[in-house]
Amino acid sequence: MAAQALRERMAAAIEPRHTIKHPMFQKWGEGTLSKACMAGYMHESWHYVTNIFEAFFLTARNAPREVVELELENYYEETDPENPHPALFLRFYEACGYDPAEIPKKKPLPSTEGWTQWLLGLARNEPWQATVSALHCSSEFQFSGVMPVILPALREKYKFKEHEIEHFWVHAEADIEHSNSAFDVLERNCTTPEEQDMCVYYAGESARRRWFYTDCIYLHYEMGELQ
Repeated sequence: MAAQALRERMAAAIEPRHTIKHPMFQKWGEGTLSKACMAGYMHESWHYVTNIFEAFFLTARNAPREVVELELENYYEETDPENPHPALFLRFYEACGYDPAEIPKKKPLPSTEGWTQWLLGLARNEPWQATVSALHCSSEFQFSGVMPVILPALREKYKFKEHEIEHFWVHAEADIEHSNSAFDVLERNCTTPEEQDMCVYYAGESARRRWFYTDCIYLHYEMGELQ
């Protein structure tokens, strides 16, 4: 009962700023978001993901064995030499009509840098539960919830090929698995009210900061603001 209550409290903390409610993803699901904004989202996501791997190891260094295994599994999956996930961002970016060689050369938005550095700071300076809550339970949990909305639009409204949208359908499954595993780890290891309150706080704070990160992508690439 206590473990289930923790998961429910974390989900409730995420819900007010769940990405599924953001105007960018609502337009995406409707098929009215521009390809320029989708490409911009890929640009920012590539810079975020390729700079977040360090957090896996920083989180694992003072964590229980099962957390170490969780973080290593995440790292190996993201960097699988046969199908590295950052390459999937580049593939979709190209499918939107842009040159993927541009991405590594162009800086991300300051908001993307801020979101990434906040998560890395948690991994360096806070107990492992903070990063697991913020990165896996909050961020990956939200992304998996968005997929049932935008995947049909990518296929039926934008008419992308399956190979071009592999990033989305791969993570539709992977992020569900990652977030569920992270919730399970917290439920088994966070037994005091203080530890559970920390998990709830960082889940909610991560949702708030991810919303701002998404805001800036939408305003910059779709609305032409934040120039």
